[in-house]
This record gives sequence, structure tokens and C-alpha cells, in this order.
Amino acid sequence: MIMNTSMIKKSVTPLQHTYFLVRSSIALFISAQLLYSAPALSNPYFNGFITQGLVFSDENAFLTNDSEQGSFDFREIGLNMNYIISPKWRLSGQVLSQKLGDTIPATPKVDYLLADYGFYNQGLNRAGLRFGRVKTPYGFYNDSRDLPSARPGALLPDAIYYEGLRDFMISTDGANLYSSHQLAVGSLSLDAYFGQHKTSSDASERFYLGRTIDQIEIKNFDKLGINAFFEPVSSNFQFNYSYLQIHPEVTLLSPIQFPNANNGIDTLNEINYKSDIHLFSIRYQLPKHSFMVEYSDIGNTTSTVVNDQKTTRKTYGEAYYAQWQWLPLNQMETWLRYSYYLANKDNGETSLRSYSKVATAALRWHFNADLNVTGQYDLREGDALIPIHKDYDPSTRNKHWSVFLVQMNYQFSF
Repeated sequence: MIMNTSMIKKSVTPLQHTYFLVRSSIALFISAQLLYSAPALSNPYFNGFITQGLVFSDENAFLTNDSEQGSFDFREIGLNMNYIISPKWRLSGQVLSQKLGDTIPATPKVDYLLADYGFYNQGLNRAGLRFGRVKTPYGFYNDSRDLPSARPGALLPDAIYYEGLRDFMISTDGANLYSSHQLAVGSLSLDAYFGQHKTSSDASERFYLGRTIDQIEIKNFDKLGINAFFEPVSSNFQFNYSYLQIHPEVTLLSPIQFPNANNGIDTLNEINYKSDIHLFSIRYQLPKHSFMVEYSDIGNTTSTVVNDQKTTRKTYGEAYYAQWQWLPLNQMETWLRYSYYLANKDNGETSLRSYSKVATAALRWHFNADLNVTGQYDLREGDALIPIHKDYDPSTRNKHWSVFLVQMNYQFSF
């Protein structure tokens, strides 16, 4: 059978409920573990959620130019489906409408849509293949970032999870080979995936270039990666390692000319980007407390052809966050978090787009098993990795600023 949140709502605390969501991503990973012994279902099972939020910022606009006056353009409607066809075959998918200020329109989109074939089952050791638009296993939160109740606040930490590339990060059009192993020293889960993902050219250009350029299109990304999760036996620790390679396909619709240092004109004929990210994660889990650190080492390669001469430049960045989650009441979750991102370790904090420092306090109150409200307050320095709205102007940005978000979430199943 498919396990869903309605089966555990009445018997667990909100912190345990959230921990379950993060580890399993409801609609995808728990059912994969149970697939081999589960009977076929006669009907699909559906989960959904509706959220409405408010974003208010001070000193800088965030997501939309209206945020300094307060904006309600912060909402999501999602519906996901699971259907176990046989003990070895399962179908799963989700449709989402998300409005994130002026950065993401409310146009419905397919977050993921996949077939899952479990081809190996030997007791607690299992393996399978997912293909289609598969979820991307990356860190502790990426495979559940589409579920509002599974996030540590209203938004994930930008330093690690790249909200400006949210659609690219959530899934891959390709295949995911996975396995789980019960060892004498603990449980081990492995994933390897590859494929592509199409995304909005404007959003991708803003993320990589800081603005849109008429002569450039970035509509498709090649990606591949691996993920390893290990939980030692009789331990409160969990460990995760993720590798992600990102290769945006950059198309120059026409050559770009720009002045050079000698008062002449150079011509850009080709440009390519590639990023290699190694993410190391550790969590220590107690009944009412959770402590977490995630650190990423980022290698970026930029290749350009200017005046028919090719140049390749490599830079190295880093990012991390440290987080404490506390459950003071059964109905309440709280988070304190500090995150840091540096685009280029050699150059340092040279511009507001080159780094970010964010101190976050967040709280979630569960009115009941289906309805909750989340508040998040960020004290920010720098602009790196924030989703860039169409009227973003780096020349008018302040170094120190803040953001307050409130989000009401209702979840349902049928």
C-alpha cells in the first residue's frame, strides 16, 4: 500500500511529521521502499496543497518591486498522484502552479512525472529505476522542496538550494538508478541520475547573468549527479553526500560586441558554463531538537570565444548553512539558521551579487494536521543567488536589508 501523511497525522508530532516528509518526500520515496511487498491499488492516490503568502521587505525589493509595500504574489497550488500498478511498477507525478512575485509566473507546470520499476528485491536490499521527469536527490531538502510543510520555513536556504533555479533543481528529464542497503553498521541509500531540464530562458539568464540579454537564450540544462545517504545503526546522526554537475546550453542568437581596454571593439561569438558542486550534509536528530549543517564546494568553468580566440576560466566558490530546529510545543516548530555563500573564493566579497549572508528565524504553527501557518524573517547582507525579478537594478541595491514572509498552507488527500 502507499503510505501517506493521513496515516500518521494523529500519532506524531509536527516535528516528527516534518522529519518524515523530508526523509521520504511523501509522494515518491517512501512508496519506492515499500513497492516490492505492496499489493496493486485499484485507484490512484492523490495528495494536494494550497498556500497563500505575504512577502514584505525593507531596504530592498525581493521577488517583486511591490515587496516593500507588501505583496500577496506568493502562493502555490499543487496536486500529486501515486499509483502502484504492481509490486514492481509505480507511477507518480505532480502538477504545480506557483506564483513567486515577478520571478515565477502562476502557469501550471509538471514538477515530476515518472515510472518507477523495482527490479531487485532481496530482503532489505533493493534497487530500481525511475525514468521520465524524475526528482533530483540533492542534500536533505531538495527532493521534498515542493511540499510546503517539509521546508524549514517559508523558503529553503538560497546558499545551497538555489531558489532562482528552482524548476531546474526539483527534477530531471532522464533516469534515476537507485538502491537501498541494510548493512551491519547502518542503512545506505544510493542514487545516480542524468538527463536534461528545460526552464524559462529569462529566469536562467537572470540567475547566470544578473539580467536578460536579447542576444542570449538559456532554455535547457544538461545535468547529472549522484547522492549517498547513510544512517548509522543506533545513532541519531544522518550523513549525506551529493554531487551535481550543471551545464546550461547557452545560445548566442547573434554575436555580442563590447568595448575593450584599448578603446577597440571585441566580439563575443560563444559562451559556455559548467558547474560541479559537491555537497556534504550532516544532521543530529533528537525528539525535540535537530541540528544540521550543509556545506558545498562549487567549481565553475566559463569558456568564451572572443575574436575567434577561446579562453577557459575556472573559479571556486563555497556555501554553507548551520541550522537548529526546536519543537517547544507539539503544535509548534521553530528554526534558527545562518547561511553564507561566496561565488569566488579568490575575489572575495567584491560586489553584492558575489556573496550573501543570511540570518533566519522561522516558526510554523499547526492548527491541525491539515492546516498550518509559517512565518520567516531574514536579516540579509548581499544579493547573491536571490531570484531576480524583471525590474531588478543592482545599482540601487542596499548592502543590508531584510525580508519577512508569512505563508498559510492547507494540505489534503483523496
